[in-house]
Amino acid sequence: ATAAQPNSSTKLPPKRPAEALKDESSTDSETGSETSASKAKRSRPVDSQSSSTAKSSSANSSFHRHLSAVLTDSETSTLRDGQCLSASLELPGFVGEQAYFYKLPRCLDELKTRLASNSDSLSADFVSFLRPAAEAAAGLGDRWSSLLSLLTGYRDLTLCDRRPGPESADRIRLCYCLHLLNHLYQTRRLVLRNNSSSSAADPESLRDQGFARPRVLLLLPVRESALKAVETLISLLPAGALVSHRARFLREFRCSSASSDSDRRRGKKPPDFEELFGANSDDDFRLGIAVAKRTLKLYTPFLASDLIVASPLGLADIVAEQPRLLSSLELLIIDQADSIAAQNWCRVLDIVEAANRIPEDTGEADLFRCRLWYLEGRASLYRQTVCLSGVRFPELSGLFGGHMRNWRGKLALRPYYAGLYGEAGLLGGPLASVGAGPLAVRFVQFASSGPAEASTARLAAFRRRLLPWLREGQRLIRVLVYAPSYLDWADLRAELRKESLDFCAISEYTPANKAASYQGLFREGQVRILLYSERYHFYHRQRLRGIHNLLFYGPPTHPAFFEELCRLALADAAPAAPACAILVDSATDWHSVAPLCGPRRAGELARAGPV
Repeated sequence: ATAAQPNSSTKLPPKRPAEALKDESSTDSETGSETSASKAKRSRPVDSQSSSTAKSSSANSSFHRHLSAVLTDSETSTLRDGQCLSASLELPGFVGEQAYFYKLPRCLDELKTRLASNSDSLSADFVSFLRPAAEAAAGLGDRWSSLLSLLTGYRDLTLCDRRPGPESADRIRLCYCLHLLNHLYQTRRLVLRNNSSSSAADPESLRDQGFARPRVLLLLPVRESALKAVETLISLLPAGALVSHRARFLREFRCSSASSDSDRRRGKKPPDFEELFGANSDDDFRLGIAVAKRTLKLYTPFLASDLIVASPLGLADIVAEQPRLLSSLELLIIDQADSIAAQNWCRVLDIVEAANRIPEDTGEADLFRCRLWYLEGRASLYRQTVCLSGVRFPELSGLFGGHMRNWRGKLALRPYYAGLYGEAGLLGGPLASVGAGPLAVRFVQFASSGPAEASTARLAAFRRRLLPWLREGQRLIRVLVYAPSYLDWADLRAELRKESLDFCAISEYTPANKAASYQGLFREGQVRILLYSERYHFYHRQRLRGIHNLLFYGPPTHPAFFEELCRLALADAAPAAPACAILVDSATDWHSVAPLCGPRRAGELARAGPV
């Protein structure tokens, strides 16, 4: 393949590295001036044999194999068309996972030899230098060692059973911090080595950069998550490492003091709520980080950063101002994707679509050091995208199917629902012996022709199958109508108004005083129906009282939401068992139904289809 030529309006940069990287051993850490020791070191001749050995070692790494691969036009077409093969894998610590490999022979050849044997790992140089990182990796155990191996293999990945706490969330965070630090260390080492190479070296062998310096983007929902991620990175550095502006970072990302409301509710809210909202829950932040051998520099200018840690909201403005910023991403990690989806998933899609585009203005980028696949517009095929979530949801499936085009292939690690909720799901397990249980649930199926028609088909099914049920005013009292999205909530509010039904409506935009008033009216039976949005429950997780019957306009995104509301209904409706109906799209909703009734029962219902 040949490099794309810059257009006539593109300003050719000076022939120098785009990344002004220097080994910090050659400069004084405070002043940046060159020391006498470093001058002596620089004046010594390079040992060609040791240099050759280092190059040979790095050439065998997953990092080198991934970024140095040359794709043919046919392979590029295959990747962009999304053609892939699937294969079930058995990985240590995981059960019944699924992998999708694009139809590239080199991907399929690696299936048996590398992925199944967990042979991808951290680079030897990285492990030998960062002893804390090596010790952390050694103590991961089978499950998380498998995850680390999958990450260092540079395949796209989605994992959908993340849970708060040290046994899941903390281990997942450690795995991706090890991976991104390993990636940045190898990138820096390669650039430094090429900077010092002889001018007689083959120019093509020196291609090691992109249009901008940032290589890794870590998207997180709130400042507390960013605090934990950066503290994890710091813990992996060698003893005596310098972290610049750490006091400022702690001041801006750590809560100054726990509020009295937070103290009072601690222990009364679910663990996932406390993880997200128990400390600094600000969702507008961004942070540039530069990584050196013994230094982690916080608050570096974004175009001079190796790693950007940000929320989708915080990143939106600077992406518009600096279109070159995301042009050279090689690793995109989205942690707590389910929480980000509750904020605004559209911003994530905007970021993914803006990533790896060829910028109109290449700035100071050295085009002679740019990898060819950047110049040819193929960078998205080399970017690794990792999504970590507590649940699987349709938007995540859309990202997996539509935007993950990594040439090494992609993996979907399916949630093991039987392990999380039991073979019979929530209804046959935790909810079977609560209050007036067991809870009888009616799954009302409908068929849609595709995502574009799903909303219309759902509303039509509600009118035909469930609205008559709601009209039974004398027999059916205190009904909670649950809307999974705000658009669903708006459709239902219009429908209930048109039918002149007695109801109140609470969404994430309802003022707190009105929401409290509406809950009081519902609890006392003065209104028969309470229309309730999922995002309001996500942000507040209040204990609604007075629920006697439940109507879910769609399966809740989080199984925990279903369990919480059903427990309240089972307790308040006693001695009679509450009625419960769930509207289910027979084409797309079964991944959300499986945790509720168990994978086997969900499969039976799916095969039966709409009645």
